[in-house]
Amino acid sequence: MQVETSKAKSKKRKRKTKKELLREKLVLERDKRLIALGQPLPRNEMHSSDDLDRCQVTIETNMSVSTRQRKQQELAEIRIAIQMLEEGEYGYCQDCEDKISQKRLKTRPWATRCIECQCEHEKTAGWQ
Repeated sequence: MQVETSKAKSKKRKRKTKKELLREKLVLERDKRLIALGQPLPRNEMHSSDDLDRCQVTIETNMSVSTRQRKQQELAEIRIAIQMLEEGEYGYCQDCEDKISQKRLKTRPWATRCIECQCEHEKTAGWQ
């Protein structure tokens, strides 16, 4: 009988890829916004219902309409980013198709537009 060393065990453990880590981060951000908006989490990713219920009631009570709209917009952007990640298009601007800067993606991992296109989008949408 051969005894496995801790080194051998650690080699067997699968390290998560950058894509897996990024997906986890995006899913967490999505879930935060779903909770804040009072929407249910996807069934395969449920958390403790007591904690979530308490959190949901508190957030719903304190959330203003503009904050709620912003959270809904961020949630939509996160869903698009997850889809782009799955399709191999993550990190590219949905408007001009240039690469989105790593600094921007680090700050806002669900960004679907480069900073220039986002500024233009906000101007045309009347946000500025």
